[in-house]
Amino acid sequence: MKNQRIIPKYQACFLHEQQQLILTMKNKSGTEWEEDMNCWEYNKCGREKGGLGAKLHGVCPAWPDNGQQCARVAGTFCGGKVQGTFVMKLLTCMKCGFYQSEHYDKTYGKKNAA
Repeated sequence: MKNQRIIPKYQACFLHEQQQLILTMKNKSGTEWEEDMNCWEYNKCGREKGGLGAKLHGVCPAWPDNGQQCARVAGTFCGGKVQGTFVMKLLTCMKCGFYQSEHYDKTYGKKNAA
């Protein structure tokens, strides 16, 4: 192959794909993010502070404290568009793999209840 030059526009996509591959490998190993996985780790969107997605689309409003309760946060960027309030986006969230996973906190404030 001759010298290939990566166009800057596509370089970000390439780096994001590498990042996703690494995160997927870690997730499948079962050693990291077993219990306290956040939506941006599960979906690999990079919208956490410092992530590639945050540089492109801004930091997710669920970051840093609501990554396991993202459905309750207005304005999250899911499915390629900004979502509305909890009531408006609940049907979309209920179809989400993260929402359906064991990582999503469905306790609604009753996590430490006996």
